[in-house]
Amino acid sequence: MSTAENKPLAFLEIGGVAIRISNHEERRVFKKWFRDPRVAWSMKVDEPYVNPEMEKRLYQEIDMLPPLVDDELQSPKTELALQTPEKKKRRRDRVMDITFAILELPGFALKGAIQLSQVSWIHALAHVRTIIPPGYQSGGLCAKAKTLVLRYGFESLKLDKISSYVLANNIPSFLCNKACGFNVEARLQREFQQENNRIDLLCMSIFAEDWPDAKRLFKERLNRKTVRRSPHS
Repeated sequence: MSTAENKPLAFLEIGGVAIRISNHEERRVFKKWFRDPRVAWSMKVDEPYVNPEMEKRLYQEIDMLPPLVDDELQSPKTELALQTPEKKKRRRDRVMDITFAILELPGFALKGAIQLSQVSWIHALAHVRTIIPPGYQSGGLCAKAKTLVLRYGFESLKLDKISSYVLANNIPSFLCNKACGFNVEARLQREFQQENNRIDLLCMSIFAEDWPDAKRLFKERLNRKTVRRSPHS
């Protein structure tokens, strides 16, 4: 396999969890998850990430993304691509979604999907969405994956704000966001229909200036957990 073919497999990793831009086969699995009420119980089947036209656009735009590598968040190739006025304008005007596979190391087992959606280059904003099947929702998988996406969004894409919407009764997702540095910005009352109940929706967000402290605190908590689990501690 050539170097070019290997390039999409580059990933970011923390605490035994990795993310990388998803491939075609993984996106087929994601679509099944998105439409399965046992997995995506709070989502609508007409959400943008299951729209075939948006998926097609994602395929076309993957090559335009800054590289997803651990030690080089901005490459000379990326800077060169942004030098021409046409490409600068294309980057500014585009609103896009970037979908990542959540992988468990060392075997690279697929455990979920996480997406930076509605990335706006003009306003430097994005939303983060996560879907992890029930059998994989343990060991801090969601928080680790979300921390990696925040790292990519703030350090590589230079975003100013990343938001996450959480149902008010979804306590695990709320706590996951808090662990990653998100704070509640607004509460949208009776926004979602869930069975026979109307559920409030929490808008949570984190800003670029808050990211360094959030990253440091998350790593400190992760290190403390690692020490407690160590058989030599």
